[in-house]
Amino acid sequence: MLKVLDCKDKKAASVEFNTYIPLYVEFGSWDISKEPTVYWRNGDFIKSLVEIEIGRNEGDIRSITLNLCEEVNIIEDLEIKNKKICEGIPVINLEKFFNATCVDEKGNLRVFIYKDIVNILFSENEIVSIIQNENIGFGLDVNNAICSILVKGLKENEKAMFLQH
Repeated sequence: MLKVLDCKDKKAASVEFNTYIPLYVEFGSWDISKEPTVYWRNGDFIKSLVEIEIGRNEGDIRSITLNLCEEVNIIEDLEIKNKKICEGIPVINLEKFFNATCVDEKGNLRVFIYKDIVNILFSENEIVSIIQNENIGFGLDVNNAICSILVKGLKENEKAMFLQH
């Protein structure tokens, strides 16, 4: 899992939903020639896959791509009320990914929709705090690992597209 070290200042976020790649989020602007990228991937790699790009030197998240999500479920409640919130973007501990370019961690990646929120769930761990960057929330468990990514602002036509995957 991705362990969070700190919370940096917020970055502008660009969110795209489409039929080919269900979700793509990009944070700020960066130059890959100046700072290499570590790609962290999670899912079963057949029916579910998410890829998170992280700057190797700074540990900041550059982008999130939900490549595959064969099953999307609508839920009635999202238990994130009264969670401690930090405004900004997570800084990831890359110590255990030393010299890696791509890190694959098989997991039970699940995708849920609650009203106008897409919830990408990496683990069953309870969210104890949230790092909020504009309309993107990073749910952290008790060990400061990212266990969920919440994307707010899903429109009805985008929801319909999501449910077709």
